[in-house]
Amino acid sequence: NMFSSMMPLLPAFTRCYASSATAFDYALKIRTEMINNSEKMAKSESSAQVKQGDKMPINNPIDKEDGSVLPNKRTWSFASLKPDEIVEFLYKNIVWDKYGIVAINKPYNVCCQGGTVARGSVNLIDHLPGLAARLSCPHLHPVHRIDRTSTGIVLLARTEQQARHLKLCFKERRIEKYYYCITRDVPSPLEGIVDIPLTASAKHRDCDWRAALRPTQSALDEANLTVLTRARVPTASSRSGAKEAVTRYRVVDKFERCALVEVQPLTGCKHQIRVHLGYGLNTPVLGDHKYSSMRDRLMPQRLPESTLTRLGIRPARARDLPLFLHCQRVAVPVDPSKSPSDSASVSVIKAPFPYQFVRVMRQLKLRLPIKLIRSKFI
Repeated sequence: NMFSSMMPLLPAFTRCYASSATAFDYALKIRTEMINNSEKMAKSESSAQVKQGDKMPINNPIDKEDGSVLPNKRTWSFASLKPDEIVEFLYKNIVWDKYGIVAINKPYNVCCQGGTVARGSVNLIDHLPGLAARLSCPHLHPVHRIDRTSTGIVLLARTEQQARHLKLCFKERRIEKYYYCITRDVPSPLEGIVDIPLTASAKHRDCDWRAALRPTQSALDEANLTVLTRARVPTASSRSGAKEAVTRYRVVDKFERCALVEVQPLTGCKHQIRVHLGYGLNTPVLGDHKYSSMRDRLMPQRLPESTLTRLGIRPARARDLPLFLHCQRVAVPVDPSKSPSDSASVSVIKAPFPYQFVRVMRQLKLRLPIKLIRSKFI
């Protein structure tokens, strides 16, 4: 027939779908094939990057409604990597290796403690033997930890003596840590100290662990809070023991309803920065879906319309935002033999900001201090 005579003249991809019942089926099959081909190309490119040691593969989801790529979702996935590839990736993220101290610029989705890990994440402790072999040292000893969803400096020690020294320095609060974070809304005042004890929240103790504020009665009386206001403060049960938690913060830059904040935790409570910023100042860290809402703690973070517009995402996609909290520098007394008051024995370890942190910061019109820009930390 006429159609058969035209078959040699049709393109190959058209002949494949000549048997389609409707034009809709024809278009659907073409779209499916295009998506499959793009996914295969992305996987092959990611594998090539890992083999070359350039960058980790990153899952960058697509907004299915408008087809745009979410520029702020940069979730590291280690599911497809072999143990030796993970070790090599961690090795390339070492930013300090002196005086028996190894510092890693920890990426997103890396756990710093033992036990089970989330899907797609990796446990740093499990790969310390391989990393030690890569550094030609017998052992690497973990000294402290930061959250899986946080990024930045994690300290390791080459010897047990240096590990004991660093742990003692943490206990005596002789190690200074400085974080940078992007917050929803601007803290008021622009600089200050949050001094509110923390404890475990009894309501969520059986499921997902989370911290809660537990202000002292004298602090509540001094603030002259009403009963209604006190009910809005997410405090914990009186049965839980509270821990001292002190956080110093300073707004570096602000624009509209977002701010770039430098934070120095003066104590070492779990989730301290996130709770103090989220519940204490009501300016949660961008991407913190655990400590953003005082009323409904199971809901993802809600963002202002101006922030959503600058990020180019819909409200429903805000749940995909990672946590924008980065440990940028740590001041460490590196020599155990010297006096704690000797400033010459203190070294400052710095870690570059992650790509997604800088990109979102620019989208929100936030600027880093000049000293960090000159240090080539972008």
